[in-house]
This record gives sequence, C-alpha cells and structure tokens, in this order.
Amino acid sequence: MKTIMTFIFSILIIGSAYAADDAGKTFRKAADDISAISSKLKNKTVAVIPFEALGFSDSHYGSISTAKFSAALSEKGSLTLVEREKLDSIMREKELSMIGIIESRDAQKIGNILSVDAVITGSLYRTEKGAEITVKAIDTKSGKIIRVVSYSYSYHDSGKKNKASSPFHGVWKVTSTAPYLLEMDMKYEKIELRDDGSFSLFLVNNSDTFVEIRGRYRIEKNSIDYRPMQMFFDEKPVAFKKLTRVLEGTIYLNRGLLFFNYTSMGKGSRSRLDAMDKYYRCTAEKIK
Repeated sequence: MKTIMTFIFSILIIGSAYAADDAGKTFRKAADDISAISSKLKNKTVAVIPFEALGFSDSHYGSISTAKFSAALSEKGSLTLVEREKLDSIMREKELSMIGIIESRDAQKIGNILSVDAVITGSLYRTEKGAEITVKAIDTKSGKIIRVVSYSYSYHDSGKKNKASSPFHGVWKVTSTAPYLLEMDMKYEKIELRDDGSFSLFLVNNSDTFVEIRGRYRIEKNSIDYRPMQMFFDEKPVAFKKLTRVLEGTIYLNRGLLFFNYTSMGKGSRSRLDAMDKYYRCTAEKIK
C-alpha cells in the first residue's frame, strides 16, 4: 500500500511540475521574443507593468506571472528593467493604471518620469483548453506598439470548481437600469457572467440600437472589473477600440437580486461606483 501511495503522490507531483514548467517555458519564450526590441531602443531600458489576469481562481496569478516574466527578461541581459518598487511608487503617485494594458499617453508619461525607452504590458486569460498570454512593448517616445507576442500554454486551475459555484455566475435579466445610465438614454437588457471569466452585456443605446458588449471580467468581494473586447450593433460586429483600462464597477447579491453597475466608457472619471446607491444601481433577476 505504501508503495502504491508513493507512486500516486509522485504522479501528482510530476503532473503539477509539468503544468508549471509549460507556463515557465512560455514566459521564457515571450521574454526571449520581447527582448528582440533592444535593437530598436537607444538606452535599452524598460518598465514592466503588472500583468492583468482574468479567469483564474488564484488572485495572485497575475503578479506571480509578471515576476516570472520579468526574471526571464532580465536573464536575457539585453534590456535593463526598472525596479518594481520604484515603478509601483511612480504609478500610484501619478494615478496610472496598476495592471494590464495601459494607454499610450500613460506609457509616454512613465517614459518621461523613469527615463525608459519602452513599457512592457501583458494580459493573461483563462481558456477552456488552458491559458493564453499576450505581451506588448510600447515605445515611450511615440506611444506606438513596437512588438506584440501571444502564446497558449497548458494550465490546470485547481480552484476552478470552487470558482464555478460563484452565485454571481449565470444569465441575469435586467429589471431596472441605473438612473445615471437612463439619463444617457441607455437601457440595459441582460448581463451574462460566465464561469470562464467572460461576460456579455446587452443594452439599447440612444439610437435605439441593440448593443452587445463582450469581454472578460473578474470579481473580488463586491468589486467587479470589466475588460470590454468586442462590440456588436444589432448582432453585427462593429469597429471597437479596445479600452486600455479596466472598467471598475461594483456588484452585490441582495435577496436573490443582482445589483451591479458598469462604468462609463467616456473620457471622464472612471471611479468605482457603488451599486448599493440607487442612482448607480442596475437591478437584475436570474433567469438561468
């Protein structure tokens, strides 16, 4: 019996190591490809922004992956990385996006402050078959993307079953739209929050067009972050400039009803609105 248990334990360890090694190899490959930008940079200095991670049960997966990628990039020796503590301090001070893909003007601002040639950003997405990573290098002088790489890799989410049991998951029919949205002539119809980290929001805009917004989301306690990625007008895809900031909202369950909001995509404030406030509250009931 002891021999059998030892064998089973060894298999589990090997399996976990394989999954971790696959991700590690992918991060090293991404770092290798990104390091090729060194020939285009005058001083060969870069800042790596903390990666955005959506669909993972581990809330620290993004920061862990950022650290692994940064270590791999540093090992290449062709680029000089800004210290993480210094970068975090500057981003908090200047109220810049702390995760994910930042706007080009933010990249230029970071470049001026830290005297770096490029900013590296990344996003990690949980998929049905594993995970995907996309990394971009943005020139801090022009604000233009000078290199982008994307890879898929094996990933086993040990916490997926617990994540799938979240009471927020499902299809919700919107019974009342928040007053601040009605004032902009928008009426919400339905929101779908799927257990793979994707969402669809259906609404009617001020032109009486039926709109669907698709993207990724993440919920932590009563905070919900949205990353819109696609838009459809009357079921037809339209040109849609992906937002470079996560949209910050709030979400609650109250006596079987869903209270939520979705921050405006305008150029104004993107503060996290409180869905417990009637003025900012959309109410929905679960239909499946």
